Amino acid sequence: MVLLRVVLLAGSLGLVSACGTWVCDRNSCPTGCCDSIGTCVLNGGAGACGTLGAACSSCSGGSCDAGVCACPAGLELSAGRCLCTASSCNGCCDNVNIPSVCRGTANNPVSSQFCGARGAACVACSAGSTCTSGQCCITRGSRCSNIAGSAPCCGQTLCAFSTAAGEFRCQ
Repeated sequence: MVLLRVVLLAGSLGLVSACGTWVCDRNSCPTGCCDSIGTCVLNGGAGACGTLGAACSSCSGGSCDAGVCACPAGLELSAGRCLCTASSCNGCCDNVNIPSVCRGTANNPVSSQFCGARGAACVACSAGSTCTSGQCCITRGSRCSNIAGSAPCCGQTLCAFSTAAGEFRCQ
C-alpha cells in the first residue's frame, strides 16, 4: 500500500513537470489580458485593458469597454493615451493639460482662453478679443490695428480708420 502511494506520487510529479510552466495566452486567459509578469488580469479597468490573452494596455484618459480602450468624444487612442488630434477634434486641442481635451465640444467649448479649430493647438486670445469660429478676433466697434498679424475684426467687418473716433476700429 505504501509502495503504491509512492508510485502514484512519483507518477503525478512526473505529470506536473511534463506540463511545464503556466503561460498566459489566449487559451489560458480568454476573457482577460496578460500583464508584464504573465498573470491573467480579469476586469483590470483602464489600467489593465485587454482580452483574449493579449498584452494588457493602459487606457490613460479613457476607459476599458469589453477589453478595448475607449476614448471620450474628440480624442483618439495613441500610444496608450487618449489624445486630441487633428483627425479627432473639430475644435482646438489642449494637450498641455492631462488628460488631453478637445475644446469645441458641448462639455468643453472653445473660449477666449482656449481658441482654435481643426485640431490645432489651443491659443489664448489677447485682451479685448474673443474666440469666434475658432479664431481670435475683435468685435465690431472695438479698437483694432491695421498692422499685419494683429487680431482681425470678427465676421465680415474690417479694420478701418474711424474719423469720429480718431482711430482704427472694426467696422
